[in-house]
Amino acid sequence: MEAVKQLLPMPVEDELITVTNLAKLYMKRAGNRLSSNNTNQGNAKVMNNILISRGMQIRNPNLDAKKNGQPLYLPTQLGKQYGKVVLQEAKGSNKTIQQLRWFPSVLSLIN
Repeated sequence: MEAVKQLLPMPVEDELITVTNLAKLYMKRAGNRLSSNNTNQGNAKVMNNILISRGMQIRNPNLDAKKNGQPLYLPTQLGKQYGKVVLQEAKGSNKTIQQLRWFPSVLSLIN
C-alpha cells in the first residue's frame, strides 16, 4: 500500500473533516481568526467563502438542497481532489444527509 501512495498526485489522508473543523485547523496553523465574532458558525461561513474564491466549491444551485438532504456546497473539478460528499446522519434525527467534507491538505491552496 505504501508504494501505491507514493504514486498518487496528493498525499493520502485518512480523515475527511467538516468545514467547521477545517476553519479551526486553519486558525491553529495560521494563528489568525477568520470571523470578527470568532464563533464556529462565523468561521465556517468565512471558510466556505474562501473555498469558493479559490475555486474549490460552489454553492448548490438547488434552492431546496438542505430540505432534500443534499449538500449546501458542491466540489468543483479542482475541489474533487481535496474533498468528497459523504453520507451522514443529521443531528437530532434519523435522516441521512449529504455533506461536503475536506482533506486537511486543501489548506495548502489557501495559505
